Amino acid sequence: AAQSADRMIAISKVIQKRIKKYYERDSDVVYPPVDVKEIMEATRLNRKENWFLYLGRVETYKGVELAIRACVDAKVPLKVAGIGDDLDRMKDLVKELNAKGYVRFLGFVSHEEKLDLLAKTKGLIFPVKGEDFGIVPVEANAAGTPVIAYRDGGVVETISDVNPKSGVFFDKYDYKSLSKILKKFDGRAYKSENCRKQATDFAEEIFIYKIKRYVEDVIQGR
Repeated sequence: AAQSADRMIAISKVIQKRIKKYYERDSDVVYPPVDVKEIMEATRLNRKENWFLYLGRVETYKGVELAIRACVDAKVPLKVAGIGDDLDRMKDLVKELNAKGYVRFLGFVSHEEKLDLLAKTKGLIFPVKGEDFGIVPVEANAAGTPVIAYRDGGVVETISDVNPKSGVFFDKYDYKSLSKILKKFDGRAYKSENCRKQATDFAEEIFIYKIKRYVEDVIQGR
């Protein structure tokens, strides 16, 4: 099936490389749509509070344990929003670390609650290895919030750690490396307008324009 396609679209450069490796096909990158406009309108007030956020599935491969251990080591508060197969183990880990004062589990959150959390958090922690693209970091930026992420996968293409900055990366995948960043993290170093501007590159309108033009080009080419 992969060999019979006229053209192939990858959702990031990471996936583009995988397509080349496994299908031996060239592809073009069109980033997935994020409802940036809605998030911006819903999070205009953007009043920051002194805690970090993990938002997403609570699964082993998502790196939630790394985020918890790093926050406990750095002695900074963390809110974990989401459910998953690893949730009970993470709750047991917090008990084991005697860290209930640092980590709070919110469970499933509604769309409105998600936007409120993204707007108020000091920073989103994205401790995932090899993520294909990563919608949540873009949503955080759209809410005016910086992202702390592992330098790997699609997030490297969506978050900027140079001026203007919309986040920061840690390079060694262990909780000490992340903890070091959290200890010295200063939210004032990241302007909300820069984060929002970074997110606009992945807005829904851009995706619609690019995918439409792409399909038209393929049809005309045939």
